Amino acid sequence: MTKNISRGAHLLERFAKTNLYPDSSHTPYEEFWENNGDSFTKPEKGLSDFVVKKICNVRMGILKNIDQSSFLEIFPVLDAALKENPVFCEGLGTLQRIYQIMSTNLDEEDQHSESNFWEPYLKSEIDPKKIAQAVFRSGSLFLMEVEKEINEYLIFLDDRKYIIEILSRHQGPKKLKKLKECYPLLNQKIVFNGSHLSQMVLGAGWQEKLQYFSNSENVTMLKSLGFNGYHLSQMVLGAGWQEKLQYIQRQSDVFQTAAKTDFLIKAFTSKNWRTNVRETLKEQ
Repeated sequence: MTKNISRGAHLLERFAKTNLYPDSSHTPYEEFWENNGDSFTKPEKGLSDFVVKKICNVRMGILKNIDQSSFLEIFPVLDAALKENPVFCEGLGTLQRIYQIMSTNLDEEDQHSESNFWEPYLKSEIDPKKIAQAVFRSGSLFLMEVEKEINEYLIFLDDRKYIIEILSRHQGPKKLKKLKECYPLLNQKIVFNGSHLSQMVLGAGWQEKLQYFSNSENVTMLKSLGFNGYHLSQMVLGAGWQEKLQYIQRQSDVFQTAAKTDFLIKAFTSKNWRTNVRETLKEQ
């Protein structure tokens, strides 16, 4: 495969240093979209923009270079999502042919798995741009490993879209593995679905959140006060989530009788949450 990668890299370099429109302030890519934009949907354009942005370095209207590793990783997502669109094949055919050259040493089994790998994700109506983000951050090999054990992940995440949502973020593979490890403890008292869990591991402090909700005493207390998986996943979004849970524990007698309404949850997720929670409780 090294020979083919070298040949592909040479073509990429030659393509990158060619300015097809020397008298224009537009790049060839921008010119292509100006002429053919009506042939693509908004999500398709968004996907293509993301992929090209991640693999290309454009300066002064000239495509300077292409990140080869990123190209090999995420171009197949673009190709799989737009392969039925003849304008794509014609307009971005150069990059398509370069990818084919760089990947021709894959054996027949690998080619088959590569060609079929994207189908369940694209068919499940996940935004292809999200898939590309997940592949760029986590790598296609990791996603392929997840797919081999997909039923184990779907037990607690319900849908592939939450797998992609998690993998499109920083430390996605680590978060997904930790969720798989913690799920038996997380689901003892309160039902957390895929949406709840994907939000729970959003941002900083995600490991501490999983540790907190894996503690049976913590979850038993929250359940006794009437909180469910949706309430808790919303409350722990962003900074200050630990203080919110401590506040609930200190005021448990008040929350015992409080109605767990959308207004209360919105109060907890607001900037001045302490004041807003007190006001919301007074109104009940």
